[in-house]
Amino acid sequence: MEILGGPLFGVAGAGESHGPAVTTIVFGMPPGLFVRAADIQRHLDRRRPGSNRHGTPRREDDTVVLLSGLYQEDVDALTAGPAVQVIAGEQLSATTGYAEGYTTGEPIAAIVLSTAKRSADYTQFAGPAGEVRPGHTDLVKHYKSQGFVDPRGGGRSSYRSTISDVIGGSLARLFLAETFGTVILSSICQVGELKAQRTLARHVEELAGAAGRLDPAAIATLEAELASAEIHSIDADFAAAAGDLIKATRIEGDSLGAAVEVVAVNVPPLAGDPLYQSLKLRIMGSLGGLNAVQGVEIGAGFEVVARRGSENNDPLRRSGYQ
Repeated sequence: MEILGGPLFGVAGAGESHGPAVTTIVFGMPPGLFVRAADIQRHLDRRRPGSNRHGTPRREDDTVVLLSGLYQEDVDALTAGPAVQVIAGEQLSATTGYAEGYTTGEPIAAIVLSTAKRSADYTQFAGPAGEVRPGHTDLVKHYKSQGFVDPRGGGRSSYRSTISDVIGGSLARLFLAETFGTVILSSICQVGELKAQRTLARHVEELAGAAGRLDPAAIATLEAELASAEIHSIDADFAAAAGDLIKATRIEGDSLGAAVEVVAVNVPPLAGDPLYQSLKLRIMGSLGGLNAVQGVEIGAGFEVVARRGSENNDPLRRSGYQ
């Protein structure tokens, strides 16, 4: 089980790619926040393989079932979530997950069953003489576990482990939005060597205008536009070209890398602590734990190497940025 986060908010995840399920426990959600399973499911659907024609052709039905940490007096509404059944021998046990309710401050547990599995495809990777795949953790996991490793689908190192990241992230987004008005947006900005000409940061700055404030309706519209796009990018021309590039590369039997731009609006001031608990370190460390992430830039990123100090300094005064 891995735990992501800090002493106040944490996400624990467990479960292998071809195991029965991926389980998640979220710690540190304060009481009184209204949570809907549908809001978490919306983000899981974006993560889900097979959700669009440009990703993997594999399809998985990842339905979240919330098991604890919520309550409301209308128990029928609370327990209107997905049904779960377990058959042990001749004994059938059934229950329903929570659909919506208020956080109680207790840990929130969630489970996503694994249904689309083809374990026979991985027999060649089993055992001490099994083959290893480039770009995977097969060899490292074999030695670290002294050979007692689950090779099916990459085991715990599978992309399915990000289910816990999405569930925890969905709840964190809710807390930040309700408490500070924080909104987190993302846009694909590069696929292969093809780069977007319009950035999400610039678009957000234009929406904010001279006053530097974003209208909630404008944010909602922007979120809807990004969510409905087949390739989630603010640059429609780039998205169309990227789709063609992905299709052509797939025909060649190859694949491409990509970059994602993330913009957070209304981030609470003074978040994080200096040095080893800084917000920058926590963000970079968390993103670096994702399977395919090889680099993280914040602000101007590596472009600052080519700048002089006079260009790269923040125009900061006690009254704020000038």
